[in-house]
Amino acid sequence: MKHKLSVLGAKYRDLTGHKIYLREIVMLNWKIKPEYRNIYERTGDNGTVYLSFPALEDIGFIRHAFSTRLGGVSKNNQSSMNLSFSKEPLSRENVMENFSRITSVLGAKPDDLVFTQQTHTVNVKRAMPDDRGKGIIKPLDYSDVDGLITDASGILLTAFFADCIPLYFADPVHRAVGIAHSGWKGTLGKMGEVMTVRMAEEFMTEPKDLIVCIGPGICMDCYEISDEVAVKFIDRFKDIRGFKGLNQDFAGEGEYISQKNAGNMNKYISDNADILREGRKGHYYLDLWKANKLILMNAGIPPENIYISGVCTKCNSRFLFSHRVMGEDRGNMAAFIGIR
Repeated sequence: MKHKLSVLGAKYRDLTGHKIYLREIVMLNWKIKPEYRNIYERTGDNGTVYLSFPALEDIGFIRHAFSTRLGGVSKNNQSSMNLSFSKEPLSRENVMENFSRITSVLGAKPDDLVFTQQTHTVNVKRAMPDDRGKGIIKPLDYSDVDGLITDASGILLTAFFADCIPLYFADPVHRAVGIAHSGWKGTLGKMGEVMTVRMAEEFMTEPKDLIVCIGPGICMDCYEISDEVAVKFIDRFKDIRGFKGLNQDFAGEGEYISQKNAGNMNKYISDNADILREGRKGHYYLDLWKANKLILMNAGIPPENIYISGVCTKCNSRFLFSHRVMGEDRGNMAAFIGIR
C-alpha cells in the first residue's frame, strides 16, 4: 500500500482500522540528514507521536513503530513517553500507561509485547507465541538477548534505545520479522549479519529478499570514540568489502595508537572516511549508520533494500531520549515490529 503524503494532516485508516494522522517528519522541526529522509512522523488519535518507515508500511502484514518522547505521562527527565521500568522504579503505572498508548496506535495491547534483555551482545532469540507478554506482564526467562526474530502473528518484538542503533528486519516472502539493538559493541560484533544468518536458519530467509531499516540513533557528527575503539573497528572490518583494514605494520586489535603509528592511523581514517573521521587528539568520529549498512550489504542484502532514517537522537533530544545528552537520568524509547 502506497501512502498518500501530499495532504498535510489528512486522516486515513491503516490496515488495523485505526485512525492516525500523516505528517512529514519536518512538521516538528526535526533535524534530519538530508541524504536520507526515509522515515515519517505519525500522530495517533491519543496524541502519541511516533516514527514509521514507509518501506515497512508498504508490507501489508507488518506493524511497527519507533517511539518518541512525546505523548506519554511520565514526568521530569523521563518526560513524557518513557518506556523503561528501570528508569521509573517508583512509577510503574506511568510506564504501563505509556505502553498502553504506544501499542494502541499499532492496534495492539501491552500484553502482546516480547522484550529483549539487552547487554550489548549479538545473541538472537526466536520469539514464539508463548513468549507473548514476557518482560511486561510476565517475567523474562532468558537473558543477554539483543535481537529478536519471529514468524508468529499477534506478538510485537520490542527493543530499547537512547542513542544505539535499531535494526528492523522484514522478510515479505516468508512472513518473518526481526528487531535488533546495535550499539558500537553490537556493530563490532556484526549484529546485522548475525540477524540475517539466524533468519535464514529459522525461516529459510534469503538475504536478497530482506528489507532492513536502520532506525533513529546517534549520528557520526555526535558520536566520538576513543582511538582504542577505532582500532578495533578497523581490524574487525578488514574482511568487509568497502572497508580497508589494518596491515601487518599496524598495531593489533585493542592496542592504543602510539606516536609511532599515528601516521598509519590517519591513512586508514582517510581511506575509510565514510565510516571514521578524525576528532580531537586521540579520538575519532564513528558512523554507526553506515557501518551497519556495510555489514548488511556484506551479508547479501541489496543496498536498495536498506533504509537509513537519518534521524539522530542527540541532535533531536527535544523529541528523543539521548544518553549522550542526558546520561542515565532519562527515559528509554522502544522499537516495535510484529506480524498482524
